[in-house]
Amino acid sequence: MDLDYLEDKCTFLRIFILNVNWLEHLIESYTSLFILTVVVAFIIWAMFTLSISVKGVSFAGFEITLKDTDKAVKNNIKNYLNTKRSLFYIKTEYDNFCEVFDSYHGIYDFLRNQLLEFEDKKKTSSMYYSEIQTMLKELNRFLTVHQSDYRRWFAFYEKKKEDSFVSLGELQKEYPQFDILMHDFQILNEAMRKHAESFDIDMLDWEYEKITNDCEGNENTE
Repeated sequence: MDLDYLEDKCTFLRIFILNVNWLEHLIESYTSLFILTVVVAFIIWAMFTLSISVKGVSFAGFEITLKDTDKAVKNNIKNYLNTKRSLFYIKTEYDNFCEVFDSYHGIYDFLRNQLLEFEDKKKTSSMYYSEIQTMLKELNRFLTVHQSDYRRWFAFYEKKKEDSFVSLGELQKEYPQFDILMHDFQILNEAMRKHAESFDIDMLDWEYEKITNDCEGNENTE
């Protein structure tokens, strides 16, 4: 057998063994870093492949933020408010104001929970954080001014009219502060429509429906 061939083969094996030993030593020395790298790589792969949302990873003293809070909050609010038409357009004839108030309470709680997604509230410069805070203030003001008096009046007046049928729209117009309530509904709706632009909320169908109703109303008054 060729001695040069055997020598080359032995040299290759020695180098291979040395490389393996070096790699084992490296892994033993940086076990935490190696495991962290594997975990982070898996999480990133899972986020893109399995649609998993992870806020962050903390391991062996390392902390890595993976979640885009602005994007997550924006998508949450967009998906939630896409079904809340009365927040943007109120319908006097069909919307039960008591149920609208309940819906506004649910929206208020939802938005407040979204603020919790921002970990460091004092340092955040997110426009969405500021936007949500403004929305909460506007909803709180509206509910504080109107809901209590209206609920008490509605409960009383509904019993008073229980012997005769009165449509919801006609009944609600009997509220002594109806004009003021409608004025504030419009102010709130307009403010929320401006906020909706920031969250890419689709209001096209509601806008078309409002325009159609307004046109029909104008025809009926001519």
